Formats: sequence, C-alpha cells, structure tokens
Amino acid sequence: MFAQVRLQLQRSQAIKKHTYDKGHCPLSFAPGEFVWLKLQPYRQLSLLAIKRHKASPKFYGPFQVLHRIGTVAYRLKLPPDAKLHDVFHVSLLKPFKGDSPLLHTPLPPLKDGRSMPTPAQILQARRVNNSWEVLVQWTDAELVEASWETLESFQDLYPTFELEDKLFLQEERDVMDSIASRVANRRRG
Repeated sequence: MFAQVRLQLQRSQAIKKHTYDKGHCPLSFAPGEFVWLKLQPYRQLSLLAIKRHKASPKFYGPFQVLHRIGTVAYRLKLPPDAKLHDVFHVSLLKPFKGDSPLLHTPLPPLKDGRSMPTPAQILQARRVNNSWEVLVQWTDAELVEASWETLESFQDLYPTFELEDKLFLQEERDVMDSIASRVANRRRG
C-alpha cells in the first residue's frame, strides 16, 4: 500500500512540475541592461484615505543593472535622492525593450517602502481643535478625491512641498470676520 501511495505522489508531483515548467520563463539580466522596477502601489490606508490605487503606475524606471548578487538578486543604479535600498529580487524586475533611455522617470515618494501619492496643490486650509488641516488635491486624481490632511503630518510626508501663506491668512481672516459679525449681531439684537 505504501508503494502505491508513493507512486501516486510521484505522478502528481511530475504533473505539477510539468504544468509549472510550461509557463515558467526564468529571468536573468546582464550588467548594463535596463529594467523596469515594480514597487508596491498600495500603502497603509491609515496614512491617506485615497481610492485611486488602480491608476497608480506599477513599474518605474527604467533603471540600469549594476551587477548580479547571487542567483535571484540584482543591484540597480537608482537616482541619488532615492530613499530605497538598491538590491531587488528578480520577481520585482521586468525587462526593458527598446533603445537605452537617456532619462528615467523619477521614483514616487516612498513611506516604509510603499509608494505614496503626489500632491498637486493645496486647495484650502482650516483650523480644527487648535491645529491646521489642509485640503489636498492629488496628482492624477479628480477634485472629488481631494482629502483633508493635518498640516503636521502633511509636512512630515512632503517636506519640500511649498505651502502658500495666503491660505492660512485667508482662513484666519474668515474666522475673525465671522466672530466680528456674530458680536455685531448680538449688539444689534
């Protein structure tokens, strides 16, 4: 009986191996070749609640392969400002076809190894419970997908984004105008 079971297991394994080998194409890259890099398009939803993951790109680059590390890892030539380790598993790479590019597309902003959306502009600012919030319009997103973010967390995630001072001055003036109009209405009434 054990011989019969062992024979059936070997047949099953052979069938599975044959099926896998039919569709499998091993990848290998030589130093100097260009490849596309796949990054995680999703990020923690607790950071930003935006529902536009489908439209975000899945591959970035192309980047040049510097050298092979082991059998399945490659070191890539990333931009100097990339906050990302430069060694990637072969499953995250895709061959680049065509002439060698002169320029590569920049990497998106990253937080904990996950790509983040890029802010296009700040639409509005408001004061909530002694802290500021900004209404952020995101690149490649519709206006209805703009979201309110706390100013502190937004500046932590995007320190180089230029915020306009007039947003905050306008908001303070509106608050003061509304307080002044309430006081004037109380005096009249």
